[in-house]
Amino acid sequence: MLHERQMKFRQRTSEIVIWALLIVIALLEVFPIYWAVMSSFKPESEILAQSYTPYPVHPTLMQYVKIFQQQPFGRFIFNTFVVSAGATLLALITSATSGYIFAKFHFPLRNFLFLIVLGTIMIPIQVYAIPLFLFVQKLGLINTLPGIMIPGIIMSTGIFFMKQNMEMIPNELIDAARIDGCSEYRIFLTVIVPLSRAPIIAISIISFTVMWNDLFWPLMIAQTRENYTANLGLMLFQRVYITDYGAQMAGAVVVLLVPLLLFLFLRRYILEGFALSGLKG
Repeated sequence: MLHERQMKFRQRTSEIVIWALLIVIALLEVFPIYWAVMSSFKPESEILAQSYTPYPVHPTLMQYVKIFQQQPFGRFIFNTFVVSAGATLLALITSATSGYIFAKFHFPLRNFLFLIVLGTIMIPIQVYAIPLFLFVQKLGLINTLPGIMIPGIIMSTGIFFMKQNMEMIPNELIDAARIDGCSEYRIFLTVIVPLSRAPIIAISIISFTVMWNDLFWPLMIAQTRENYTANLGLMLFQRVYITDYGAQMAGAVVVLLVPLLLFLFLRRYILEGFALSGLKG
């Protein structure tokens, strides 16, 4: 009896410690966002004050008005949406088709080629940025929105997720469709895609968020303000001798809203996509 009480006490103590650590980590993660949101509603005098206040004493919307008055920030948001949506659509096509081929077709060097695809996940864009830039230059896409989309067209993690999910789809369904006279394209569109809804939505959210938050590649490709993305637009508020912190914080909050809302409303599909990708067919 005493041993059982000790075990329950230790279990409860470990649970309390774990929850306490998780709460501390969550607060540390949320605090920068809270700081940015509160700073975006502060006048410049409060932002630059020596003593920090956790909330605006004299709240104002002037910082949000400023970002649209001083710079074409609406244009930057539109460009970011076009780049993110376009790259996401193309990434879905390449990920779904490649995942289907790797999952359901047998051909020489299939496993080796799939290992190469997985290996590219570990290679950052900075490694191949120069040859990719020269490739985009040859295509004549420098300083264009399609040029900014190029790195997001093929998504190695998306191919992996789709392959793992499609391996779980019974081959009998595909064989039955073939017996009924369906072409491979029709089987893909009417059988495979509807059964892969969760990973497709998960890949869409991940791809859209990655492209939305990208700074490195747009900085290389975009040369005029009419093709700037939102993250490049935020850099315009940082000048040589002074930085407009209030406008930067307001712009950062506006840029943050879209991926945050996407995650809040569709997070269930992200979790389902990750869960399914870890299962074997």
